[in-house]
Amino acid sequence: MKKKTALILIICGIMLLQAACGGSKDAVSREEETAGGVVNPMEEVKDIVELQDKLSFMMLSLPRYYGEKESKYFIVGKNLAMQQCQVADHQVEIRQQEGSGDITGIYQMTYTDAVYEDVTYHYGEKDDYFAAWWENGKYAYSVMVTNITEDEFISEYAEVLVDMSIFNLEYETQTE
Repeated sequence: MKKKTALILIICGIMLLQAACGGSKDAVSREEETAGGVVNPMEEVKDIVELQDKLSFMMLSLPRYYGEKESKYFIVGKNLAMQQCQVADHQVEIRQQEGSGDITGIYQMTYTDAVYEDVTYHYGEKDDYFAAWWENGKYAYSVMVTNITEDEFISEYAEVLVDMSIFNLEYETQTE
């Protein structure tokens, strides 16, 4: 089950990377190329602080009490922030980027619209995971969680993270 979940997350990541890297090879600097000449648009950074510093925005994250483990942080295609971690028996992926639209990287998913704290989010189920995306202020957000029920996904992830995005927006507005 975990191998299947990991494979699904990898496939989603590859699909997102393909979409994010639609530019020409001429636009890519030599240092971004691997030895084989293939561009790697994912840059792993050491922690959320480095991620926020490089992208100049406050990255959405789970509350500390979730006890996330094995957190990894990436910059994808120069402007998409991504965190992958484990919470209990769930694989979790959170994404954020300046702009709008669905940034889940999942295609062929039917979404249900919901509203939480005046923010409309869209969520759906595919295989053994749920995903949601929404826009708030100048950012687009998404979250994917494996091995979870619909009710738990909505209450423990989608709505909690929508609420955190509201907090981030209010914080950024106050500090400008």
